[in-house]
Amino acid sequence: MNKNETFFKCELKFFSILILGLFLLNSVAMLLQYLFDIRLFISIVISMIALFFYIIYFLYLLIKVKMFDVKYECEDLKQRLSGWLSSLI
Repeated sequence: MNKNETFFKCELKFFSILILGLFLLNSVAMLLQYLFDIRLFISIVISMIALFFYIIYFLYLLIKVKMFDVKYECEDLKQRLSGWLSSLI
């Protein structure tokens, strides 16, 4: 498997888990909004911010790997998610 296939496979795996987490966050927020009649638009705002940061991060990695030919190592998923969560908090 070459470097580009590893890069896209690893990023796709991380992106799918990120989307699943944001979907669950918004599902719980919609359920709470329906049950308790409270406005929880903050979950949508958090989702948009997380997606924006991921897109910027992905473009940064893509430019770094493609243009500057930097070696890409697929990090452990738990390590990446904990890094992302700590940077968002």
